[in-house]
Amino acid sequence: MAEYCAAAYSCGSFEGCGNWSCNSCQLHSHAEAFRFSGGVNGTGISGLVVHDSDINKIILVFAGTQPGDLAAWANNLNGDLTGYAPCADAGCQVHTGFYADYQALAPAFLESLSYALARFPRASLWVTGHSLGGALAMLAVADLKDNHAVRIEALYTYGQPRVGNQAFAMNFMGLTRRQDAPTSYYRVVHAQDPIPHVPPILLGFWHAPTEVFYNEEQTKYELCDDTGEDFYCSNSFLFAFKVDDHFNYLGVPL
Repeated sequence: MAEYCAAAYSCGSFEGCGNWSCNSCQLHSHAEAFRFSGGVNGTGISGLVVHDSDINKIILVFAGTQPGDLAAWANNLNGDLTGYAPCADAGCQVHTGFYADYQALAPAFLESLSYALARFPRASLWVTGHSLGGALAMLAVADLKDNHAVRIEALYTYGQPRVGNQAFAMNFMGLTRRQDAPTSYYRVVHAQDPIPHVPPILLGFWHAPTEVFYNEEQTKYELCDDTGEDFYCSNSFLFAFKVDDHFNYLGVPL
């Protein structure tokens, strides 16, 4: 899935997207991509809906933060929580900024996704995203399962920040583990990537399981516990400041 995230960055700037010629695109030469974009106040958030005929999968990909924009974006991470209507009765809240970005982007990606699902009805649906794209991917899966009855086989995120409070995280775990429509969710973290540590727990934020924690060399990984905040995984680092870890996942530069 990481290669599709890298392709979304290339397509976000229109480099190699139109003819699917970017380096990551060429790793999946029989894929067809449909780009979408949107965002709040011209933030230019974008992504792809990809159909890969080699594996008969539709992949919904949300692009993340470009390296040059990380510092400015990080300043907005410690945002407020706002109510999340689908599970408001359980006390669910999500990050105000992430949710605003998602709502602004939703019409565009839903149009592209609906087209792909109609065109390739036998394909399974996977969702992925890196960084901010991981947060948007999580919100998309929650929305698609809550409000659109779309079956999603898997969600993989890379370097994802916390999206909501503990009530939202546990509700999301329940959504992904429904027996009638399960979705595998793996939140991949590379060693001391700082972004998965924000917004902080002290401000009421919480991750959903399951974290997959890779060591620095990305030669070993741990499947972490169902709390979402396993203190033997990425939380074992009190201070995680290796920005380079955020932009390299499983050997793929992002």
